[in-house]
Amino acid sequence: MSLNTKATIDAIHSHFAASGLFARVHTHEPKNAPDTDMSAALWVGSIGPAPADSGLAASTAVVVYMGRLYIGM
Repeated sequence: MSLNTKATIDAIHSHFAASGLFARVHTHEPKNAPDTDMSAALWVGSIGPAPADSGLAASTAVVVYMGRLYIGM
């Protein structure tokens, strides 16, 4: 079984966009300064094994997603 982080990022993106709170939702950290509207950015922070839950037959992964909210000052 593979780890499908793209599907998870897409689901989080969809949830953020459907909330109606953000003018833009990025799947990367933006390089431009934010406008006056609130925007959000999300990306994969780290991926690693979960040693306590893994064994010889299977491995469990811990995926940390990072998110930031931006608003112009």
